[in-house]
Amino acid sequence: MTIYADALNAIPQYNDAQRAIATINTWRLEITTVPTRDALDQQLVTELVDAAATGKPQPADLVARLHTHQQEARMYGEHVQLLNRAADYANDLNRMVIQNGIEYAYSHLQRVLDEVLKDVRANTAALRDVRSAEEAIASSAIDGWTNVQQLVGRYDELRKAHRDIARIEAGSAVDSHKFAVVGQLADHLDRDPFWIQRRTFAAANCRLPGNDGGASTSTMPHGVPVQASTLTDRASYLRWLRAAKSIAPAPDKARPSEIWPNGVARARWLLHIATKCEPWIATAEQIDVAYDTAYNATSAVQDEYGRRHFTDALKRHQAITQTQAVTQTRVAVGT
Repeated sequence: MTIYADALNAIPQYNDAQRAIATINTWRLEITTVPTRDALDQQLVTELVDAAATGKPQPADLVARLHTHQQEARMYGEHVQLLNRAADYANDLNRMVIQNGIEYAYSHLQRVLDEVLKDVRANTAALRDVRSAEEAIASSAIDGWTNVQQLVGRYDELRKAHRDIARIEAGSAVDSHKFAVVGQLADHLDRDPFWIQRRTFAAANCRLPGNDGGASTSTMPHGVPVQASTLTDRASYLRWLRAAKSIAPAPDKARPSEIWPNGVARARWLLHIATKCEPWIATAEQIDVAYDTAYNATSAVQDEYGRRHFTDALKRHQAITQTQAVTQTRVAVGT
C-alpha cells in the first residue's frame, strides 16, 4: 500500500465511507433496467395483429401488462433517484470524514517522515560517499547505493503524498511552487535555495541608508535562524539578508516547483535535510501563510517603513514555522 493510501486509512471512519461509496456504485450498476415503452408497444402491436389475423380475441392481459410496465418504470425511476441521492450523500459524508480527520493523515505522514529521517541518518556514509551507480560498482558499495536509492524514492513518495493530502485539505490544487519551497522545511528561509536567492537579491537592492550593495561584512553565521525581534535596525536587517548561503546553487527557474533543487545530488540534499534542517509536514493553510509572509520578509525594502514591514512579516512567519517545528502539534493516533 502507498504512503498516500496509508495516510487516508489513518483517518477515522475513512474505510467505512469508502466502502459505502463503492457498494452504492455497485448497486447502481446491478439495478435491473426496465424495457422501454416502445419495445413493449411493438410487442403488443405484433400480438394484436396476429390475433386479428387468426380470428382470436385481444390478449386478455393487455391492459394488465401495460399497467405492470407503467408501475415497473415508475419504480425503476424512483429506485435510480434514491441510489443517486444515496451516492451524493455518501460522497458528501466521505468529504466530511476526510476534512474532519485530515490531522490524522498529517500525523501519519509525520511518522513516516520521522522514520525516513532516522534511516537517512543511519546511512549517512552511503548518502555522503556514494554519488552514482558507477561509484558504487567501483567501490563495491552496491548495497549502499541501493539503500540510497530506496531512501530517495521513499522521501519522494512521502512528499507526493503530503502534497495530495494538502490538496484535499485545501479543496483544490496546492501550488507546486509554494509546496516545493515552503512545504518541506520549517527553516526554509535559512536553507532553501529559492529563499537564499531572494535574501541575496534583497540585500543587494534594498535602499536603506548604509547599504552599498557590496560584499557582506557580516559576522552573523549563515544558516542560523534569527529572531525577528533582534532585527531592530537597518544594520541587523542587512546582516541577516547577507548571511544567507545554501549548499545548492540558485534555482534555474523563477518559480521552482520540484522538491529536489537543481544542481545538487538528491542523496546529498536528502542528507542535508536530515542533518542540518528542520523538515516538517506543513498543512495547506500553513503553506499559504508561510509563503506569503516569507515572500514579504525577503523583499527588497526602500525605506525604514519597509524594514518595519519586513520585520512584522518575519514575526508572523516565525509564529507559524517555529511553533510547528518545535512542538509538532499533531493528533496522537492510537495513543
